[in-house]
Amino acid sequence: EPETLSLPPPALNASAAWRGSAQDTERLLSAAAAVLEAEGFVVCDGFASAEEVSLLAAELSAYDGAFETAKIWVGKQASGAQLSVPTVRSDRIFWVCGEHKTPANEMLWDSAGRQPTAGLAPCRPEVVMEKPTHGFPRLTAFMKRMDDFVLSGLKPRCGRLRGLAERSDAMV
Repeated sequence: EPETLSLPPPALNASAAWRGSAQDTERLLSAAAAVLEAEGFVVCDGFASAEEVSLLAAELSAYDGAFETAKIWVGKQASGAQLSVPTVRSDRIFWVCGEHKTPANEMLWDSAGRQPTAGLAPCRPEVVMEKPTHGFPRLTAFMKRMDDFVLSGLKPRCGRLRGLAERSDAMV
């Protein structure tokens, strides 16, 4: 007998998060929370405009040389290793630290590197030394909108997120 697979829920149009009315944003948050609660994940297409994505790409392209091959964790908890396995992950990543809402000593978020005193900065100190950082103004604004969407908008509507206090450093 063939196995029955359920299809994922359709992606939500999240353009209301940046261009819609307050009522459109409320509808989006309610729909996203319902799907997240039922399925354990939600896809929100269009959270950024094409222009914003282009401007973010331009801002981050100055750091292209600092992007590194993504790795996978093989092991359990602290016993394991990060390995580069191109057949599993072939993307390149760049860790950006900062803009957390809680102090590091509360350990409510994972750190990918040295935290800046203010704003966002590359997590790896050698990247900061090689290239002056300008605080990533576009990425900062985008991450603030994303944090507000999740922590202020979705969290109160979705039981799965009730204990959420913070996000980790950003992988772009």
